[in-house]
Amino acid sequence: MTFLRHLLVAALVSYGFSVFFWLALGMFILKGFIVVSAACALAGAAIGYFTGRKILVTVIATAVIRLAAYFAVVNGLLQP
Repeated sequence: MTFLRHLLVAALVSYGFSVFFWLALGMFILKGFIVVSAACALAGAAIGYFTGRKILVTVIATAVIRLAAYFAVVNGLLQP
């Protein structure tokens, strides 16, 4: 798989979580939506691609990283 494919899948997962947080939980911060989601997608894609794993590793890594970022924002550890 190419890095671009990993990045696109990771972006879908990360921005999908952002939309879920926005619609289901009523949390929307524009800077967090754009910057944090993009950073989480890039990190997840890098993990999935550079470990030589399948796309499922990218999906799981991105989801874990995005959830960690969400909890960091909720607990005040990360200010978007």
